[in-house]
Amino acid sequence: MLIEPPVVTAKPTRTSTSEAFKMLYLFVFDGDRAISMDDVSSLVAHVHACGWRVREISSPQAVHRLDCSGIERQTGLPVQFDHQIPSRSRGSSPKADAMLVIGATTSVIHSLASGFSGNYAMDVLNEALHLVPTAVLAKVDGR
Repeated sequence: MLIEPPVVTAKPTRTSTSEAFKMLYLFVFDGDRAISMDDVSSLVAHVHACGWRVREISSPQAVHRLDCSGIERQTGLPVQFDHQIPSRSRGSSPKADAMLVIGATTSVIHSLASGFSGNYAMDVLNEALHLVPTAVLAKVDGR
């Protein structure tokens, strides 16, 4: 008799609310200029295919290289790169279930280790780092 392995679904569900998704906060830093808009778009599409939603938070330097309106259309959420002021507030952010940092330089990693927050993206990372599973993909130069 063959025993079939259990089917593992990549589409997790929330039990605390009626929402049937998990939320990934994607942090984009400017450390790796090789990261293209197509790369970010492909990553978001893959994460969506796994049943997750994506909220992108960028450093002020990286936001200028990104197609923010394209990311907003793809994710359904605004790209955030600075602190909200009341006149620009777009509502509360969904709670993060996981965080992914791409383009992290040595400076970003040192800031995380020391708790230094020089911009909105670092503020969010430092506040949630001990509460939310986080992966940091460092930018490594070729030397």
